[in-house]
Amino acid sequence: MDRKISTSDVLKRTARELDSLSAATRELEQTVTDLVQAETTKATMVSLQSIDLLAQTLSALTEFIDDVSDQIGTSHQTDVAQATHNLKLGDLRARLLNSDQASNGYSGPEVF
Repeated sequence: MDRKISTSDVLKRTARELDSLSAATRELEQTVTDLVQAETTKATMVSLQSIDLLAQTLSALTEFIDDVSDQIGTSHQTDVAQATHNLKLGDLRARLLNSDQASNGYSGPEVF
């Protein structure tokens, strides 16, 4: 399946995914903080700082990719089907392939 779209659009979709993951990480950080508030050991603090670093890194990558996509323009095309064929997460692949779904972003884990 040959599905070429502008590389700028691919990067914008990827930035939206990263932004959603950053928000989810911030929520996770708050939940973990609430859970371990009573026990603030050094190991706990290191873990919380690692979660915070993860959230900050995702946020920074979002901004970076968004800025790169603004600079790249629309002339370069990417075969999104080929670029996503190895992705194991079907929902992520679908969002990256389909701009309508891409606007939804990461919606959290499925609860059984």
